[in-house]
Amino acid sequence: MLIPLRCDAPLYHGPWGTIGVILLCLLLHVTVGASDAVEAWLLIYGEWNPVQWLTSVVVHEGWIHLAGNMVFFWVFGLIVEGKIGWLRFLGLLVAIALLSGCIEQTLMLGSDGASLGLSGVIFGLISVAWIWAPDNEVDVLLLLLPFIRHFDVRVRSLGLIYIALEVLGAMLNGFAMSTPVLHLLGAAAGLPIGIVMLKKGWVDCEGWDWFSRRGGATKPTPSRRPPTAAVPEPPPDIDALLRSAGSAAAFAAWACRSAAVPPAAAFRLAARLVDEQRWDDAEAVAGRLASAPAPGNAVRLLHAWVLTQR
Repeated sequence: MLIPLRCDAPLYHGPWGTIGVILLCLLLHVTVGASDAVEAWLLIYGEWNPVQWLTSVVVHEGWIHLAGNMVFFWVFGLIVEGKIGWLRFLGLLVAIALLSGCIEQTLMLGSDGASLGLSGVIFGLISVAWIWAPDNEVDVLLLLLPFIRHFDVRVRSLGLIYIALEVLGAMLNGFAMSTPVLHLLGAAAGLPIGIVMLKKGWVDCEGWDWFSRRGGATKPTPSRRPPTAAVPEPPPDIDALLRSAGSAAAFAAWACRSAAVPPAAAFRLAARLVDEQRWDDAEAVAGRLASAPAPGNAVRLLHAWVLTQR
């Protein structure tokens, strides 16, 4: 078993939607999970009820079922919500639940049974994370008792492992409606939704999405506008500031962008500061000039004079 623990994907939004869904699942499990009332929340086969497509994903069969889903939901929820914020994240969850629930209940119109749990939506999030953050790494715990190993794996590799395991499980069950098939339905629902959101520009993956990274590309996806080229800021006019605002303003401008000030202007500023006996400021300017490659004799003399007066 591969248990995800955390991911290094950057988070630009707090995990409020993820936390809210976890609290909702916990609350429902405590209040209705152990009673007959939970039947009203299930996705019932042989019916076609869109309300059940949503209610069934927030109830669970037992504490182990709930705990396992919450661990996976926390890790992959943070990856996705961290890029789009809680409002779009909740909309994404609803879209995955509706699409996968619709497909599932339609396929099972002539059958008996029911389903519940958030795992289908979680596999939808895995598909979305696979598209949006394939090269981010997930810290996972491998449990093959008595062997326990801890290591990092990329989202794209981990997603493929999870999908491959579900395909294998579905094959062993003859692709009959089962837990692996439900997981694959969730993954199939999340994949196109994640692609559409990316192509519409509803999520900014900063050029780290699957389409941008495919083949080693680093350019943004076509739907994202490239960043505007920075326009160099002109250097401060020290001489003009000395004439109009005085040495204090000129020194402040030099201190902010000293590397952009021409040496001749900086020398005139240092000379003015010496005339005004502002020795500390004069030493800062003259010292910077003296530390430049091949300073002139005038600079060396000015710096030496300032040092003797401090």
